[in-house]
Amino acid sequence: MNKTKLISILLFVFLVTLITLLVMIKNNNNNLQEMYIKNSISEPLTQFASNIKTINIQLEDVISTREISLNELEKLETTVIQTSQYLNDFQNNYNEFIEDEEELILDATIPESRLIQVQNNLHAIHEKLVDTDYDQNKIHEFNQEELELLESNQVITSYYDKVIEILENTYINESIKNKRDFKGSKPWLDFIKKLDSDIGS
Repeated sequence: MNKTKLISILLFVFLVTLITLLVMIKNNNNNLQEMYIKNSISEPLTQFASNIKTINIQLEDVISTREISLNELEKLETTVIQTSQYLNDFQNNYNEFIEDEEELILDATIPESRLIQVQNNLHAIHEKLVDTDYDQNKIHEFNQEELELLESNQVITSYYDKVIEILENTYINESIKNKRDFKGSKPWLDFIKKLDSDIGS
């Protein structure tokens, strides 16, 4: 075998090996992106959506019955706090993933402030119940001022519940596999825009 032929064979083997490695690296990167989207973006968003729906239903119920126990109120407050944390986790992980794509950035200042408003309204009612020495299971009947606080909360939670409905439950896991998919998805862009908008805007 002459020297030229040997060099050609070695070069061919090198190129095949290089191409194989590049394909493996690309596939591995795609798999890592999919895993990150599923575990760090989809999961907290799903929890946020589930909690918002739960809070909204519970608010509808207590507004309808015009009563609540201290125990139920504390659980509702805890759920709101958890929901804020899920929103924060989703926002941080999502923005870190998309990096410099400005049109995809989620600010989340408005929904965060709205959830704080919900929490503060519930806490104001909670303080009144504690001050009047209610036991955990005693039923408290709302006065008009308290009902108005709850109704303002329900306006907020029902808005975000509807915003989340823009996306189907399995939308991210089934339709979005990488950063490019976020950018090319009209439902996702609509969702981000509505989530960052204020109620009635």
